[in-house]
Amino acid sequence: GLLGYFSLLEGCLAMIRDHQRNHTISYQWVVRARLDSFWSGPLPPTAFVPDTYIAPLGLQFSGLNDRFSVSSFQVFEVAMSRLSAASALHAKGLRKLNSEKTLAKVLEEAKVEWDIQALPFCIVSERRYPWPPGRWGLAVAKMTLHDPPLSGAE
Repeated sequence: GLLGYFSLLEGCLAMIRDHQRNHTISYQWVVRARLDSFWSGPLPPTAFVPDTYIAPLGLQFSGLNDRFSVSSFQVFEVAMSRLSAASALHAKGLRKLNSEKTLAKVLEEAKVEWDIQALPFCIVSERRYPWPPGRWGLAVAKMTLHDPPLSGAE
């Protein structure tokens, strides 16, 4: 499943490259968000840092939250190339990496800096969670436009 997901990411990257080539344009910035995202406000100017991958605070899973990002197109290319990087990571002895750990390792190997910020974004889910959350529970937040940034909560 994870390799299939990484293949989809690289497929998205290929479509963006094709679009740029076919329309003679170049994207300077890429904002990547899952389709089940909810935005509670505009992105702050601090989310646009040259040569830096910006990820939301929350749900890091021992790596780097991959549900949302802001980056230059060049940094985006590195982050979306996780399938291409899999064999190199494996050759370095890195095993049993989840998506978040793989993202952090790919950026680290490419010497790309990242920053984690509180951003006005969360994932919308119809799942029910026990309350209070257990040891491995997810951050769950009420969705309103008047709360502070949701920053990747589900």
